[in-house]
Amino acid sequence: MSSNLIDGFLELRRKQLKGINADVLFYINKSLGTSYQHGRLKEWSTGKRKPNAEVVEYMTAFILEDKLEKLGIDNKKVKEIINSCSLPSAIENKE
Repeated sequence: MSSNLIDGFLELRRKQLKGINADVLFYINKSLGTSYQHGRLKEWSTGKRKPNAEVVEYMTAFILEDKLEKLGIDNKKVKEIINSCSLPSAIENKE
């Protein structure tokens, strides 16, 4: 069992992608529009640096989806649960 969110996410995504940390980092950067370098994963994993809220949410969503689906919860309900655990975005708050 992984010791923290970062390690758990990396373990899960490496397994899903059948790849290495570089593959995981590629998808983080692509999905979030960032340009994190490989060393950042290590800094997050060891606690030297903390990821921002967007990264935490991104990783948490993957882990929640995996764990909830393993419990037999249907995909629609999984998405509802993940959405209810997400931070509001700046776009949603504009009126």
